[in-house]
Formats: sequence, structure tokens, C-alpha cells
Amino acid sequence: MNYAEKVDRVLFLVSNLLDRIARIEQSRGRADAAEFDESKHPRAEDGKFGAGTSAASKGKSPKGSALKLPARAPSESVAGVLEATFPAGRIIGPKTMKIDQLKGGVALGDPEQAARIAALKEKMNGPGGFISRPIVDTEGNVIEGQHRLEALRQLGVTNVPVYVIQDLAAGIDAPALKEAMNASQPMRSDQRNQITAMLLEALADEGSVAAVEAGYEAPRGYAEAWKAGLQFLNARQTNETQ
Repeated sequence: MNYAEKVDRVLFLVSNLLDRIARIEQSRGRADAAEFDESKHPRAEDGKFGAGTSAASKGKSPKGSALKLPARAPSESVAGVLEATFPAGRIIGPKTMKIDQLKGGVALGDPEQAARIAALKEKMNGPGGFISRPIVDTEGNVIEGQHRLEALRQLGVTNVPVYVIQDLAAGIDAPALKEAMNASQPMRSDQRNQITAMLLEALADEGSVAAVEAGYEAPRGYAEAWKAGLQFLNARQTNETQ
């Protein structure tokens, strides 16, 4: 693929980002539905852990067992969360993480929060219960699903099905990057956001500013902004290695 083709492909992906993410979410939802084989993880008839035991009456897993529930797609829009949370990001997809790798939770001393968690536990642990995947970043920070996480902790779940999104601007001052590009080539905010996302996605894929410079051409009409963005990122990368 030559440079022009690479640029055309990136521009196409940006202009169709929401449609592409919607298709991904739909496919992930189908994967989630097929992921859990109920026959391999039979429940007690009433959907509780060890029906009739004291552990079940407390809503906790008896010693030596673990709650196994079907995993479903997040109840929130992954695309919406991604856009609202990160200046530039992308969807990684569903995976399973150890619960102690996840960071987040709610104030347990708040009666309203405690009641919400209790209701979630009852719903998860009852007939037809399931886990709606919390949305997390690659560091295990829970972005959506704090109450679900706390309910799963109290139910004794050790492996949590999650949906991962990546912050491409992690460790990068995205507002300063946009300012540097705009100072070089004034543009609308939506244009700045698109160029920023393209630049950071290229950096994430290639691993270094030098590789981006060698493998990508500036989007048509935005050569000065692209160059300024590369210079900003190169200065940051140079400072990190000193």
C-alpha cells in the first residue's frame, strides 16, 4: 500500500467511524450470546448458589465455588462511552479479567448506593441472571459498571467478563497537542479532533513518531497541522528518553 492509499484508508475509517463501531458492537453482542455454554455451568433450580445453604441465603458463593453467569454486551453504548471519555481511543473488545485487576467501586456507606448494589446482586444471582460487561480501559479502570463491579465482588466472583476500550492519548497532553496543531494551521474543533485521532491511532499502531513519519503522509489539506502534531509528539518522546 502506497502513501496515498494509506491516507485514503485512514480518512475513510474516520469518516465512517460510528458505523464501523456499531457493526463491531453488534458482532460482539452475538459473540457474547454464544460465549457461555449453560450446559457446562448448570445452576441450582432456583438460580441460587447451593440452594438452601446459609451462603446462598446471604447471597455469597459457598467456599470452593464461584458464580458462573452468562456474559452479555454492555448495557451502555460502547461508542458513546469511548467518545465521551477519551480524546482519541479505540475498541479492543470483550475479554475476561481477574476481579482484583479492576479498579473502581462505589461508596458503600451510602444507603442509596448499597440498595442499588443489593438489587443488582439479587438480579444477577436469581433465575435468568447474567453479567452485563463493565466497560474498562486497558489498565483495568472501570469506566462504566461501578455498581456491577461492587455487586460481583460481594458475590465472590473472581473472573469478570469486561469490554475493553483503549485510551490512545494516555500519557499525552491531548489539549496541548491540538493547540500546537491549531497554532500551525487554524481549523474547526471537529477537524482538530479528527486529525488528533488519526495521528494518535497511527502512533499506537507504529510505536514511534519516526515510524509514523516514514509510513504515513499528512491528510490532504492538513499538512501543516500534521507536521506540527508530529513535532509535538517527537519532542515529548525525546524528553521521555532523556
